[in-house]
Amino acid sequence: MPKNSPYRHANEVIEDLKKNPGNMSIGLEQGFGNDDQIAFVQAILQAGINPAKIPFKLHDSLDDLIHYFDSGSIAVASLSFSEAAFLHQQGKLRILAVSSHRRLENFEGIPTWKEEGIRIVFPHWRGVMGPKGMTKEEMTWWNRELKAMTETKEWKAILRKNHMSEFYKDSQQTKEFLTNQQKFYETIMK
Repeated sequence: MPKNSPYRHANEVIEDLKKNPGNMSIGLEQGFGNDDQIAFVQAILQAGINPAKIPFKLHDSLDDLIHYFDSGSIAVASLSFSEAAFLHQQGKLRILAVSSHRRLENFEGIPTWKEEGIRIVFPHWRGVMGPKGMTKEEMTWWNRELKAMTETKEWKAILRKNHMSEFYKDSQQTKEFLTNQQKFYETIMK
């Protein structure tokens, strides 16, 4: 959200989109169908808004997106928090909501979507993938080593620095998680 925007709360954006979904351009960076767009689509679907009526505008870079913010060509953008946090701290934009399950450390003034009346949580997860055909012994070794890495103070410092939450899953848990994610993406992309 541009810093001079009249919007102070995410639910105000949602209410305006309900009234006239085609009247507000939503900026995205790097590609249609990315997690930033899908998180926003999930929020507007929860509010009963048809995402096909929303004019999403794709931008080549974060700098390009900020330029369009400043020119007034887009009213709102959906970004990863790591990108938005830096710009928020510089006073270049205002963050209205985060898609996490709770407010983020050092950003306690920014509500969650749930607090804004939109009952969603959208985790932006990362993963480590191995080649097809790994043996059980290899997967056991990687499960043990990656779990140990997530317990180090260095890893915990990286999470804090990047405003991330712990989300470790071993290979079996990841397989189940990815199966559920595939179902989720198939549903939301329709």
